[in-house]
Amino acid sequence: MNGQTISSEPSPWIARFAPLIPTGGDVLDLACGGGRHARLLAGLGYQVEAVDRDGDALAGLAGVVGVNTHQADLEGGSWPYYGRGFDGIVVSRYLYRPLMPNLFGSLVAGGILIYETFMVGQELFGNPSNPAYL
Repeated sequence: MNGQTISSEPSPWIARFAPLIPTGGDVLDLACGGGRHARLLAGLGYQVEAVDRDGDALAGLAGVVGVNTHQADLEGGSWPYYGRGFDGIVVSRYLYRPLMPNLFGSLVAGGILIYETFMVGQELFGNPSNPAYL
């Protein structure tokens, strides 16, 4: 990930706001990578759809109760969740602006979007430095 070390621990930001998602709801963990947030959310009793383009990363979620995996190219393929609604969508360390309408369109009424990404200025401290990811 742009030369960054990725923790296997859930982000404190995601952990802090996850309880805002309606109890027992369906949650999409977008660009989930190794699944640190999918595991957290499943442990909190949510049904999690973990999607990523990396099949090897998704394989690490096999057998995790409450987690369903889906391999998809979110930037080069079609949106795999047309017609499906989620009570929560979690995104961490991933930014692809053209997906924003799909994210909002996939939230059910009262659903929560928890988004954590890098702000402009991050490039002064290291990666990512590409403005497309800030």
